[in-house]
Amino acid sequence: MTEHAKQTPRGAWQAKLTWRTAALRAVVRDYAWIHIGIGLFGNLLFFVGSVFFLWASWQTAGVWLFILGSFAMLLGSLGEALARWERRIGRREDA
Repeated sequence: MTEHAKQTPRGAWQAKLTWRTAALRAVVRDYAWIHIGIGLFGNLLFFVGSVFFLWASWQTAGVWLFILGSFAMLLGSLGEALARWERRIGRREDA
């Protein structure tokens, strides 16, 4: 980045965005196992929510566990997709 770009507000914004992007890419790359853990936790919540539907008094808790489990599975899948995308982009940049 040139000195002029660093002095302009847009240049500062781009530098901050580049830093944040690099930090996010590092987290996605270095902690990819977290996405699997989040997905498994979501699966567990989903399963327990299913069991709670067997008793009428636990159905409200079951609904909330379904919602939370679905959200956790979504986060796990998105994280895994980002990790795969980052690895593919990283291989292109290395080539």
